[in-house]
Amino acid sequence: MDGEEITPRAYSISSPPHEKNYYEFYIKHKEHPTLGKFTSSIFKMQLDELVFLPPPHDVFTMEEKKPDGTLDARQMILVYSGTGLAPFMSYILHLKKIGTRNKIILLHGVSFAKELGYLEFLEKLSSEKNDLWDFTYLPTVSRPDGKLSENWTGNVGRVESILLGIEKHDSKLETILGKSVDPNNSIFYLCGYKGMIDDVSSLPSPLGFVDNRQKGRAPFYE
Repeated sequence: MDGEEITPRAYSISSPPHEKNYYEFYIKHKEHPTLGKFTSSIFKMQLDELVFLPPPHDVFTMEEKKPDGTLDARQMILVYSGTGLAPFMSYILHLKKIGTRNKIILLHGVSFAKELGYLEFLEKLSSEKNDLWDFTYLPTVSRPDGKLSENWTGNVGRVESILLGIEKHDSKLETILGKSVDPNNSIFYLCGYKGMIDDVSSLPSPLGFVDNRQKGRAPFYE
């Protein structure tokens, strides 16, 4: 807020809809933040300082049914970069609570390993497999040699590298899953910067996936 003028900023909520006691946000703090930006001021705030929070805008939903109205039991492949993780955290926690039987695969791409928010929590969720929960977490780091990626031994490359070769069923994702991905068994959801979304959305197209990008949601349907 500048004087009496309110300057709005948009953030995705990462806490699940059943959490009624607080809102949780996933926000990146830059090492050299741009002066005057609201995100920078958040990290300087003190307890009990006032923030005006209007009602949520837009929608970013996962589809429970296919376009023909039948229940969608396909596995959900969630692809995101950076803080695009926020809405997916909300989804994942909600789906776990309601006992979804859909397999969930989460692909997270960041520049440095230290930017992998919720890393330990998501690894724990990935280890809790049972009849009502089948979750796979696949983080990847594009700058593994940086100081903030020290001791990283996981996947290397941008998030789209896990999907390269998918048109020939020769992707790292399919190797890890042990099966091919196609529109009959999978649906993609993307969240992140526009360049990543454009790059990733083109990869499964040869298999018959159709870009159904709309304001507030970006699934693919066959």
